Amino acid sequence: MSSIPPAQAARPAAGQEVDESRSIALPGELPRPCIAVPGGQATVLLPRRELEQMAAGAPTAWTTEAERQALIQGRRAAALLKAVGDGSTADANGCLALQGPASSDAQHLVADFLERGIASVLLSGKAQPRITVRYLGLKCGPTCGRGDILFLVPGEPGPFFVVSWWVS
Repeated sequence: MSSIPPAQAARPAAGQEVDESRSIALPGELPRPCIAVPGGQATVLLPRRELEQMAAGAPTAWTTEAERQALIQGRRAAALLKAVGDGSTADANGCLALQGPASSDAQHLVADFLERGIASVLLSGKAQPRITVRYLGLKCGPTCGRGDILFLVPGEPGPFFVVSWWVS
């Protein structure tokens, strides 16, 4: 089981009207070895060793919420590692790139790493020291609405990565 709790615990409540932003400090050094996930105008670099530990440490069954979350995150990490493919070659930063677009599960794992500040973000080849995470939930009625999580580089127009957070 991963010793790092998922970022969901620190998010605002889902299913509510919300427009909340948080500044997240990112690592000063690029993770090595790493997995590169293209995202709009930026690239997200995930620490490969952390992904491998999550995949290897995932329980096979669960009885608690923490074990259930570890199982989900472990499966997501294994799928992301598999999506890199055997034929990948390392880029200039020593990262292996995803082959094709990230799956929905992979996107949620990337969001978790970004929210926890353990991923790196490259914009025009330069590591960014901070990102902004914006939680945007809109309701159109008691059972109608959606929420998204937007990841932005301060001073840049628009998000570099967006993940669906909730839908009702």
